Amino acid sequence: MKVVITGAEGQLGHHLKKALCKKCKVYAFSRKGLDICNFKQAEDMVNDIKPDVIIHAAAVTNIQNAELNPEHTILVNSRSTQNLADISRKYNSKFVFISSAYVFDGKKAYYTEKDIPNPINMYGKSKLWGERMVRDYQPNHFIIRSSWIYGEKFIRYMFDKIMNQDKFCFDEMQIGSPTNVLEFSDFIFQVMQTDAYGTYHVTNQGDCSKYEYFNTIYNEFTNKPIQHEIRRNASMIIPTNCTLDNMEARSRGFHNLLPWKDSLIRFIREMDLGR
Repeated sequence: MKVVITGAEGQLGHHLKKALCKKCKVYAFSRKGLDICNFKQAEDMVNDIKPDVIIHAAAVTNIQNAELNPEHTILVNSRSTQNLADISRKYNSKFVFISSAYVFDGKKAYYTEKDIPNPINMYGKSKLWGERMVRDYQPNHFIIRSSWIYGEKFIRYMFDKIMNQDKFCFDEMQIGSPTNVLEFSDFIFQVMQTDAYGTYHVTNQGDCSKYEYFNTIYNEFTNKPIQHEIRRNASMIIPTNCTLDNMEARSRGFHNLLPWKDSLIRFIREMDLGR
């Protein structure tokens, strides 16, 4: 199976490449290697490789940057998605689009795939528009929404902040489901081998506040509660609740991801950064 991955320099793209290269012929493209906003360049790439699957993981993900640069955010998150979805249909490649819990407004808990999206920031809007492009242009698609995906880069970033005793700045009241990038990547591998097309919510089981999430990481390295300043960042418009119900994955027989805390602790300890 030949698989193209966009956004190879990002956290998810990096781990997808590592996970899938053991099972598939992987062609992973960073921003420098492929301009996803250039239709001809993208089509030439697909025509040369003729992949079985395209996983579109490239995106503008910084919430503040998305608000400050809406045109660029729409170009990358929406229009490039339209291009790749259209090209994948033309060349008979399955299409996997990575979306987000931020397509919802955060006013309730555990959104299902049947809930109506209502994004409250530019990042969420651009992702929702991307989803619509996928549905319009490519019937053989998997739209996969998730929440708080973490990998080695994020854990190392947190480790460095803890060791340097830097102050943390986050909304301690935000609720979500920390999601292990390795388990998330495994789900993508499972689903892309099927014809069970549609929209999926994929997160680790359970939920927590941002405070509990960061405190769990902190405690793995220091064995004491987080002590640094915690304050609300009023400059970002973010949903209060980012929890998703993996209803569609369960109903189609895909295995559940582990409880978030067990998975997070195991991931950290396997990195062996020191305690």
